[in-house]
Amino acid sequence: MAELTGVDLTNCDREPIHIPGQIQPHGVLLVLQAPALTIIQVSTNTQEILGHVPEALLGAPLSNLLNEQHIQQIRQCLTEDFESVNPLSLSIACPDQHIEFDGIVHRRDGVVLLELEPRATEGEPDFFDFYHQVKEPITR
Repeated sequence: MAELTGVDLTNCDREPIHIPGQIQPHGVLLVLQAPALTIIQVSTNTQEILGHVPEALLGAPLSNLLNEQHIQQIRQCLTEDFESVNPLSLSIACPDQHIEFDGIVHRRDGVVLLELEPRATEGEPDFFDFYHQVKEPITR
């Protein structure tokens, strides 16, 4: 069998996109240890997006970034159906401001993954808002 040299329409189903390791440059990935939700890994772009150097986040509780209400939402995601609760609307305290994010929470290999993507400006149509509005009727 020939070795794959690139991804195209004939072999994209074999591309290992399910293996965490990279995140789109406009998003942030936090890997958390449950049950305390301690940050054990981060993407290298946390300084640019969150204003926190990666080393400062490692070993810190997630509560350093999120308030208790958001922490509870994440805990709820871990006990309920993934599709019914994700994405979450989260606000993260950055050094100069609070930034609104869409967050996706899931478990993988014994850890909790929290993917964060900055929200579009208020009032602008958003894919995740649309998704939540139509997923239930489509499911039925």
